[in-house]
Amino acid sequence: MYRPCFILIFSLSAATVSAQKDASPAGWKYNDPQNGGFQKVVNKQETPPGMIAVPGGEYHLPGDTTKVSVHSFFIGQYEETNKQYRAFLSFLQCYSKMPYFDSLLHTAYPDTSIWHDAPLSKEDRGWLAKNYLSDPRYDDYPVLGLSPLQAKAYAAWKTNRLNELIMIREGILDYQLCGAEYGEPFSTDRYLNASFTNPSLPEGLPVLHDTRRVRMEDGILMPRLRPLTSSENIAVTEAQWNTRTTVNLWKPYKQRKFDEKNVMPYLFPKTKKWKPDSLQTRLQKTGLVPVYAGKPDVNKIFHLSDNAGEWMHDSLTSCGAGEAWKNNGLRLAMDIVW
Repeated sequence: MYRPCFILIFSLSAATVSAQKDASPAGWKYNDPQNGGFQKVVNKQETPPGMIAVPGGEYHLPGDTTKVSVHSFFIGQYEETNKQYRAFLSFLQCYSKMPYFDSLLHTAYPDTSIWHDAPLSKEDRGWLAKNYLSDPRYDDYPVLGLSPLQAKAYAAWKTNRLNELIMIREGILDYQLCGAEYGEPFSTDRYLNASFTNPSLPEGLPVLHDTRRVRMEDGILMPRLRPLTSSENIAVTEAQWNTRTTVNLWKPYKQRKFDEKNVMPYLFPKTKKWKPDSLQTRLQKTGLVPVYAGKPDVNKIFHLSDNAGEWMHDSLTSCGAGEAWKNNGLRLAMDIVW
């Protein structure tokens, strides 16, 4: 049966098209409470402290025809250290009166049995099993002996502390003392899902209603930190061998004095002069050194192919990178989403 077909044709003048540049596809103006009320904020994602941007694209290892495709991401300049991991344990101890954090604390300690097969004397192995994580002389060595669940729990904790610091920096949240008696600690998911009003908002964010909380699309909160994926590991390895330079298209982190002096110094890695003692010299001969020791690659990333092996985000059974110590260390990454 024949059915008539109607075609509607709209004619838009140049002036009309120009007027739509700052409007939604529905024709409503952005950030106008009288015209739809949709809020749009244009913010670039900040570069997290201690991380380097890696452009997305296709990568392959030298001599291998297999290609992997990755989105742009940030990678940690350094492996995560004993000192940083102890800060995580200290945080859990601070909230150990809360059942969730108490159970997390009991499962958070690294596996010290990794030292049983280390190419060292029996005395050295025994001492390191007891003291490697806690001795201040090994603060800047890579944390070892982590399980996949421990690596992910640590990454989630560091994400929350980074976002908490950003919210304090922007004047959105106040400092919170550590301890169960002061309430639950800040978490990104808990904040985004909560129904409370901020004390204040950064300048430039549209406030169209009586209540307004920061949202992920505002470009203030960071996405989740996580271990590298195996494809990202190939990308940064190729970048190391082929001297492909990374292009940092993202704005740098707004570092202020209170960041390091008063709040969360473990978020800001620093290099130091290193003079090994006798045991550290023996460790160095086995391939294990502080995360900042030696020279970085062309992209300023340290120890991509040596020092500790690191968990991959998409593998729960094996570590990638790190030729000397395949003992479950950790290097963090973050998606670049805007």
